Amino acid sequence: MKSVLSNIRPTAPLIYAASRGLVADLWSVEASADARGEYVARDPRFVIVLGNCTSPLSLANGSGEDAQTVRAVYIPASVPVSSRIAGPTTFEHLDLHFNARYLASRLAEMGEPSHLLEQPVYLTEDSGVLAIAETLAEDIRRGTAGTVLLDCLALGIVAKMLAPRISVQSDEPLRGGLTQDQLTQVDRLMRTEMHRRLPVSEMAEQAGLSESWFAHAYRKTRGETPHRALQAIRVDTAQRLLEENRYSIADVAVMVGFADQAHLTRAFRSVTGETPGHWRRKSMSEQDRTISDSFSQDNVG
Repeated sequence: MKSVLSNIRPTAPLIYAASRGLVADLWSVEASADARGEYVARDPRFVIVLGNCTSPLSLANGSGEDAQTVRAVYIPASVPVSSRIAGPTTFEHLDLHFNARYLASRLAEMGEPSHLLEQPVYLTEDSGVLAIAETLAEDIRRGTAGTVLLDCLALGIVAKMLAPRISVQSDEPLRGGLTQDQLTQVDRLMRTEMHRRLPVSEMAEQAGLSESWFAHAYRKTRGETPHRALQAIRVDTAQRLLEENRYSIADVAVMVGFADQAHLTRAFRSVTGETPGHWRRKSMSEQDRTISDSFSQDNVG
């Protein structure tokens, strides 16, 4: 992250917790009069001002217009923002830096489109977001924010902050004849049973339709065949397993439902344009960059 700060300084060493695709920073800062900053990051991030006092933080877009006081904010990747702080004051803030691909894939698991991440979100107050953030911050202070806890609490913050944009389940058919509930049920089946052979007939049964009508309706609704959608889910899951760097490529292939490594490689290349091995090496490099970027600052003050 690139930042230029004026009249803002940390009052304690930075503490953080990290997992694959996510770094959570906990900052304690002091701001004097006319404190301000300019920020831009290559990864999407969430910032939450902690504590029960009124938030001193105001944010504006890159041009400095439309400044508003915020308790929590979501800033998409590469979107510049400027801050003003009502100083003198001291406060803590929690920053969540996500790998963009990881965040989009977790949204997909919830059945939500990645375009939800394209626009900033500014919240003046939200007791639900603050409660989750305070819980995560306390675990970071204690050193007890393990990978599972970190992911669950961070994604809870994501869900709460994006809640106004999250689709509401509906029984009304979408274009092509499938309801949102039918799509959600089929997507869940694909994700939980991807490790085995999953015929279209079983997906159709889950949706309560005949096989022929389901295949037609799914393609009209999603713009791809059920088989292609299942392959994309398998490749997406393979990407996350490869990021963990705990399993061989051959093991990952079997875990996500491919017959062997060669089958995974063909499907992986058709979806991503890369081989699993090349993607794993690139992903490891990106994870290192996400962690280093979350700490990298060009301070002026």
